[in-house]
Amino acid sequence: MPELIHVNSDSKLNQLNDIHSKKAKLVKYYMDGCGHCINLEPIWNSVETKIQNLFPNDDSAIISLNEKFMHKSKLPKVTGFPTIS
Repeated sequence: MPELIHVNSDSKLNQLNDIHSKKAKLVKYYMDGCGHCINLEPIWNSVETKIQNLFPNDDSAIISLNEKFMHKSKLPKVTGFPTIS
């Protein structure tokens, strides 16, 4: 089942950075207080659920990365929010 990681704390950041580098990742970059990010949230939650249900045996990660932790992550950096990659 795809692993869900919501990076909004140092412990979740450590979990993200420990993921095997070859694991496929779907990443949502977001910023607190961003209106577009807030509007995306219910859609993103639906996508997470659907991917988990459609691909129960998949070894991937679905990640929500708060911009406050982006500079410490091992993922590419972005400048616009929200961004999905």
